[in-house]
Amino acid sequence: MGGGAVGKTYTPLAGHPLIVHTLRGLLASPRVDRVFLVVAPGDVDACAADVVTPYGLAEAVTVVAGGSSRQESVFRGLLACRDSARFVVIHDGARPLVTSAMVRMTLDAARQVGAATVAVPVTDTLKRGDGEHRVAGSVDREWLWSIQTPQAFRLDLLLDAHLRARSEGISATDDASLIERVGRPVQLVLGDARNIKVTTPDDLPMAEYLLSRDRESATS
Repeated sequence: MGGGAVGKTYTPLAGHPLIVHTLRGLLASPRVDRVFLVVAPGDVDACAADVVTPYGLAEAVTVVAGGSSRQESVFRGLLACRDSARFVVIHDGARPLVTSAMVRMTLDAARQVGAATVAVPVTDTLKRGDGEHRVAGSVDREWLWSIQTPQAFRLDLLLDAHLRARSEGISATDDASLIERVGRPVQLVLGDARNIKVTTPDDLPMAEYLLSRDRESATS
């Protein structure tokens, strides 16, 4: 399931819209039965006509109208699939290098714990700053992780966490944070630094290079 509106993920990447690479990466996993692609409400028809149908994805992808925030969009996606799934994978549409291995490992962990997220250990040196942008101290990075997607959850658990957040007026930047709020554990699954998120045009050449390298490895 996409984590928010498609928007920038229509951007061409290696000859196709970026979102097509993401969808194909998810559907390559035998664990994924259907993708619920959550897009901006005004993009539903265009996404179906310009992306899903032309690329032969209509049988496996359902386009869902999202909301005004990422959290609201995920919630609407959960409502769309709650009658057909016990576990759900949340993935950012702007991460086109998702692999079936990432999906498998995250789902396996979620089946054991209830919630799991792909993550990579922080390798940079971290500093705390003060109000004058001066170093106020160092941060021990030994136990720090940079969170990615996919994230996988038992659907009823995640839906309950979303409902509680809505009732309390709480917003979060990812779904694992909502699970943390209700006191449930989230398993960290070792990810891959290549699982980049395309956020600016400068990220596109790297994403294209990584995609081409993966294709070469698959055919060699």
